[in-house]
Amino acid sequence: MQRALDKLVGSHDCRNFCKMKTEAVSNFLQCIKYAKIVVVPSNSKTSSTSSKTTMHHRQMCYFEISGQASLWYMIRCSVAICFIVGMNDKDASVIDFYAM
Repeated sequence: MQRALDKLVGSHDCRNFCKMKTEAVSNFLQCIKYAKIVVVPSNSKTSSTSSKTTMHHRQMCYFEISGQASLWYMIRCSVAICFIVGMNDKDASVIDFYAM
């Protein structure tokens, strides 16, 4: 997933990631300064062994994306595509198709 996020960094024509009224917008370039996955440290107070094993395989994470004039829908679509890449349904190169 991080490889897919890395491909979003920079200036791209993000029409495929946005819901826009094209009559009102003449510039479709969006600049993403950085994008990363942040793993939230797990709580060390878990008591049972099985929950520790589960926590090892499932960790709470969040996406941290900073950009200029990014839109909520664009971020939502970007994260959805990163999940698809993370599940090995698509290769990270799929970002190249959507973010021209």
